[in-house]
Amino acid sequence: MPDRRKLLLVLACLSFASASLAAPPDEDDEEFRPGLVAEYRVGERAVTRIDPDVAFAWDEAAPDSRLSAERFEATWRGLVLIRLEAKHRLHAFVQGDVTVELDGRRVLHGSAKQPQWISGDEFVPGFAERPLVVTFRKTEPAAQLKLFWSSDAFSLEPLPPELLFHEQPRDDVALIELGRKQFEAFRCGRCHQRDGEEQPPPGPSLKHFAASGIIDDVVSRHFAQFAETGRVYPTFGGHDPDYEAIEFFLHQQSQPVELDKPKPVKEADLETERRKGEVLLRSTGCLACHRIGELSGTSLSPFSGPDLNNVGERRTLPWLVTWLAKPERLNADHRMPVFNLSDAERNQLALALWNLTSEPDA
Repeated sequence: MPDRRKLLLVLACLSFASASLAAPPDEDDEEFRPGLVAEYRVGERAVTRIDPDVAFAWDEAAPDSRLSAERFEATWRGLVLIRLEAKHRLHAFVQGDVTVELDGRRVLHGSAKQPQWISGDEFVPGFAERPLVVTFRKTEPAAQLKLFWSSDAFSLEPLPPELLFHEQPRDDVALIELGRKQFEAFRCGRCHQRDGEEQPPPGPSLKHFAASGIIDDVVSRHFAQFAETGRVYPTFGGHDPDYEAIEFFLHQQSQPVELDKPKPVKEADLETERRKGEVLLRSTGCLACHRIGELSGTSLSPFSGPDLNNVGERRTLPWLVTWLAKPERLNADHRMPVFNLSDAERNQLALALWNLTSEPDA
């Protein structure tokens, strides 16, 4: 038995070491951040931002809303994590002029008047985080650039965003990037559209507002400046909207929708089913987008889904069952993933969500 324990310990250590070697830098690491530092320049005007990858089809549009659509130059700087000791080759689908340098060595260069593929020579970068510099110049009325790579171990694929990093940028660049993400996440452009940018999608549909079955104080809770849900909504200066009137209007214009009926559960089995739902809540992937108490996979992301604390006070059990199975029925423009769950599992998950309330005995 002692020998078996030693063997298991050795295997566990080897597995941990292997995983550590293959893992990219931690996103919370103060030294490295995801993405590449990009500088776009038109004449004397230059803007800097963080791009997750190099995959753009600008066509005739400007590369950034702060620049004109004239011929521009762009430079991306950062690190790429090489995880294989193998021969690699860089490729680009490009319209314009592109040069890629890896660890100070040119590994790809070419230009194209029309969109086409170009490939560099094979190289062996070695296992490490290698400095990466990509430069691009728009030479035609339209432009695009998408980087790919291949190796002895894998076929052609896009240069993976999860392997691209940059060192901590200047404070002003980091602050501007945070503001840009929040501007997009909070859909500010829906009312305050900037030149050269497409209008962002609207907020959640209110077509079936009354379908939740819970109407009282819903609007006031959502529009309150410090709502418990943690969501961000417009404020109206010193004017306090008549929430009751808004709720009455939304209730009157709400269109009926058929909700799925929860699977009947015996009262003696409710607690067991709820606990099974709690396990699903933590294992299915809900916490990747949503916060429940102190649990959240993306607590600092402005693109996170709604806070699920006290969701049972805002949604009925039939609404939750329907939303988990057929979200398009309640909101045609939803972003909710539909997980491959059985009807019983979906019912358990809905039951766990429905029991998330401020009542201590709920």
